[in-house]
Amino acid sequence: AFTSKAWKSSKPVVCYLTEQFRQDDDSLTNTLSAIRAGEVEEDHYLTLREASNKPHVGDHIKLYTHNENVDAINARAFAELPGESRTYQMITKGKGPILASLKNNCLADEVLALKVGAKVICIKNDTERKYVNGSMGIVVDFTKDGSPVVELTDGKRVTIQADTWRIEEDGKVKAEICQLPIKLAWAITVHKSQGMTLERAEIDLSRAFASGQ
Repeated sequence: AFTSKAWKSSKPVVCYLTEQFRQDDDSLTNTLSAIRAGEVEEDHYLTLREASNKPHVGDHIKLYTHNENVDAINARAFAELPGESRTYQMITKGKGPILASLKNNCLADEVLALKVGAKVICIKNDTERKYVNGSMGIVVDFTKDGSPVVELTDGKRVTIQADTWRIEEDGKVKAEICQLPIKLAWAITVHKSQGMTLERAEIDLSRAFASGQ
């Protein structure tokens, strides 16, 4: 867009954000900047190729740009697990567009199915700091009241309790949802991974760009 005649004729005020806060990997930053500017050179290509050839060691999550890829991978892996599944229904308060907006912008599933052995990811920071948004683990048990027990990748076991998301206006709750703050996590979309802290990931960008990008 910024190379078009329309952009130049509009004469927008351009602000350059030069300081990187998310990470301090200069090689990655330079490669991303080159891709954005359409100026990829041999060293950038070699950096990407080296990353794509790394063996997948330990636990990792797959990131895709389309829901259909994520849903298919998670459904297939979940179906292969033995044992009965338990389902957890989202509880909602409020109505209309404001509730629909909250549900759409929240990562929680309306109906969440779990089994022992299911790979999951936490989608909210725990108030007691037992886990954070992006913590990964495996469901290893269920408590007597049906709460899933998850063994995180660091070996710590935590019992996942239902959490709430809400929209408030002038101190009043306009909409609220309650659900377990975890999702199946053999795969997740790039969009839904934003804001998460992932230790390692396998990323498929084969469908990330449209013609001309």
